[in-house]
Formats: sequence, structure tokens, C-alpha cells
Amino acid sequence: MPGLAGDQVAAQMRHLDPSVATVLITGWVLEPDDARSAGFDFVLPKPFASLREVESVVAQAIELHDARK
Repeated sequence: MPGLAGDQVAAQMRHLDPSVATVLITGWVLEPDDARSAGFDFVLPKPFASLREVESVVAQAIELHDARK
């Protein structure tokens, strides 16, 4: 969606499908209570520590999506 920030895209996606799970992939160092991550279900920091870390977050997002359905 051109012209929208990532959190706005996530909100639009959730509006269209409330079961969607969102992942913020960022190079920012965010504290757990950082407002920039509030619109997302998961935060995956870059650089990735390992492929297992990415796989784990994707698996958790799939589980959350399925639980919301």
C-alpha cells in the first residue's frame, strides 16, 4: 500500500481479516513496551541471529492465526 507506514498496513490487513498475524521485521532496537511495535503481534529484530529464529516466529504467527480463526 503505497504511502502507508508498516503499522498502518498491518492495521489495514487486520481490518480486512481479524485473524491475520503480523510480524514487524526491523533493524531498530526496541524495548518490549515500545509504542512502535504496538500494532504488531511479533517483532523480529535484524540482523537475524539464525534461521531458526525466523522459523520460530513464523511458526508462532501461524499458530496465532489458526487460533484466531
